[in-house]
Amino acid sequence: MACARCPGGHPAPIQPRSRPGQRGGLTASNRTHPRACPFRPRPSSRSTQTSGRPSAFQACACTQHPRQVPPYHRRSEQRAVREPTSRRQSDVTGAEAPRTITSQPPAHDGTLAPPGQAAPASRRVHVVPSRLHPLQAPLDNLIDYMRDGHNIEQVLLELLGQTAEARRAQGKTGAGNPGVKHPSLNRAAVVATVGALEAFSEDLAVTAQALDPQANPPTAWYKITGGGGMVQTPTPENLRKMFWTFFRFDPTANWEWAVEVSPSELGPGSNWRGPVHRYTGRDTSKFLNAMVSARHGFAHQDKSQSSSGFPGIVTLTPGGKISIHSHHASNALSVLLQMAILTTHGLSDHLQLQGQFRWSRAMDDADWARRLKDTTAGALAAKAWRNSPTL
Repeated sequence: MACARCPGGHPAPIQPRSRPGQRGGLTASNRTHPRACPFRPRPSSRSTQTSGRPSAFQACACTQHPRQVPPYHRRSEQRAVREPTSRRQSDVTGAEAPRTITSQPPAHDGTLAPPGQAAPASRRVHVVPSRLHPLQAPLDNLIDYMRDGHNIEQVLLELLGQTAEARRAQGKTGAGNPGVKHPSLNRAAVVATVGALEAFSEDLAVTAQALDPQANPPTAWYKITGGGGMVQTPTPENLRKMFWTFFRFDPTANWEWAVEVSPSELGPGSNWRGPVHRYTGRDTSKFLNAMVSARHGFAHQDKSQSSSGFPGIVTLTPGGKISIHSHHASNALSVLLQMAILTTHGLSDHLQLQGQFRWSRAMDDADWARRLKDTTAGALAAKAWRNSPTL
């Protein structure tokens, strides 16, 4: 005998009463339900005894029933579906029912769209963001590491604009040699950028070391930070040595720079910044090495460590002196940012780390979008980062 009220209709056998009127005995309203069925009415339920129909909190959640349930079951049925699987039973033995998760977008009426058919465009589907990448912190800290160089560059651009306006006011063109303050500010920007390169590289290595058990030997090993750190002089050779020692990772394989150069650095022409020039392979290390050498020549006044000149970062005067122009200062900051993004992504892939990088408003304020325009690093960030602008 199947139950008239239960859509599933449990075919449980009818058992006799133990004694007429005994509480808990099988009656006509519950005799066909297994004891595990949540629809089994309570003997003391007034709604069942009077109306012959279960109340809302007694709605059936037994998975033996078809999914088409009467209207008075629907709210409790939805509540039961949202509950963890450990609270639902698939049969009278108490086994857990498998949990089905669907990513099918809902239609207009809230039901799932048919398979193979997308949801209407008017309905916005909420996408849960993925987990933040564990190497995000060094990139966020890079904003502070670059702050001095960024501020110096802003002063340079303002002075150049003022100088050009003053020349136009005199009836001249805006072009011409900059004032005597500009060379010093250009050098200061390069010196600050090399310091930021060292700080970021150490930060990235320390952060990744905590994520890689093999990079934490049981005894004291090489130091990353401090007075005896491996990148006190952040040349490409020292950077490769540090990342290879701890992670067996060569960052230079991921490097590719896009910088502005003047025509005079590539041949005859002016000293004003010109088209974008790209460096790949070993030339990327030569560029960084020239930048670090220029910094040592200024910071230590050591001519033996002076740069020999390299297009896009430093030029030499006919007398053999180092000359740093405004586009060299901008290139130094841009290459540092390109190096940071490409190295971080390369190390993440090497260690097989999971998560998504994200673009922040502070990066916009630090002018990262301009520095990454038309670069390999910018294209990578635009494709893989959350909230990234078009670069």
